[in-house]
Amino acid sequence: MKIWIIYDSKFGSNKRVAAFMQELLSPNHEVQVAYAKDVNQKAVLATDPDALLFGGPRRMGNISFALRSWVKRYAKALQKEHKRMKKIAVWETRSEMKPEVANAESKMERNIYEKNLKTGELWVKLIEKVPVEQLPQELLSLNIINETSLGNGQLEPEYEAKVRAFIQRFEA
Repeated sequence: MKIWIIYDSKFGSNKRVAAFMQELLSPNHEVQVAYAKDVNQKAVLATDPDALLFGGPRRMGNISFALRSWVKRYAKALQKEHKRMKKIAVWETRSEMKPEVANAESKMERNIYEKNLKTGELWVKLIEKVPVEQLPQELLSLNIINETSLGNGQLEPEYEAKVRAFIQRFEA
């Protein structure tokens, strides 16, 4: 199967996830990996891929703009060519916000908490734009452990096991 992995990353966590996915898939598939800001949708479409995996950070309760825009443009390119993907799969990285934030005095923090609860709905709406034969059964969410408020923390220690299981289900 020809597979493209498209990611967005600010601090490198999603680049790391994409590279690990490529490592897991490469023995059995032809796999290309690209940063969403560096690859044109038509260039990907020209390779006639069977599957697309895409992911990136959840920022302020939303899917990253670069990734969301890339996927929407790719969906339009597929529709224009009357093509469908065989499979797609999606992952996200996110900083976990504690429930007590919902009771915080800061309106911004409450809004972000509420958006985080609805992010799954945002992914579903984005996925539904892509013509595909087999919709994904799940969204892989990986936690970022932040030690500062900058959002540049490390992937959770068990991320490799989660990605491995996700890829096994994708290949099934």
